[in-house]
Amino acid sequence: MRTFSIAILSFVLFAAGSQAAFAAPRINIDGASCRDARRIVAQNGAAILRYSSRQSNRLLYDRFVADSYFCQSDEVALPKTIFRREGTCRLLTCQIPDYEDRFRRPWIFR
Repeated sequence: MRTFSIAILSFVLFAAGSQAAFAAPRINIDGASCRDARRIVAQNGAAILRYSSRQSNRLLYDRFVADSYFCQSDEVALPKTIFRREGTCRLLTCQIPDYEDRFRRPWIFR
């Protein structure tokens, strides 16, 4: 019984510790430039960025990554455009690729 409880305790501690390793910082980038947003993502590898919508005052958020290394095994890093005060800003997000769409977007396989 004692070995069973030790095994359960070690599993719980391992699960709790590994969850913290995948946590990405949540950063509000309202008022920040595109260069600042890219720098934040590059420094952290992955970050959840909060930003205002262009059409309304709604607060949007998404997880942006530096490259596909920070995505799950079935995902790739694809560009997404967000709008900043100085114009558009392209950052990478993890998405499941649409392989039927490969002829319209050949950069998926580069």
